[in-house]
Amino acid sequence: MLANIYLHEFDRWWWEKYGKLTHLEKAKRREAGIGNCILTRYADDFVLLCNGPHAEAERLRKKPAKYCGIRSGWNYHWRKPMSRMSPMV
Repeated sequence: MLANIYLHEFDRWWWEKYGKLTHLEKAKRREAGIGNCILTRYADDFVLLCNGPHAEAERLRKKPAKYCGIRSGWNYHWRKPMSRMSPMV
């Protein structure tokens, strides 16, 4: 329960930074080769779904760790591999 309370703030931070991009902003990111990312969370687990290059996915992977560390001093550990790259059709 405590994790959900804390991660609610993380959800809001992510939404402000990446989630509320308009269709036009997302299209511009794709044209620039950046791609877009969706955060899906259930309880204290989450998945980042990225449609950009691998380097961008790796860059975005570090954002939650920085947020959690700055906000609380919590340790943040990846339990599973971040990306399994597959072509988007």
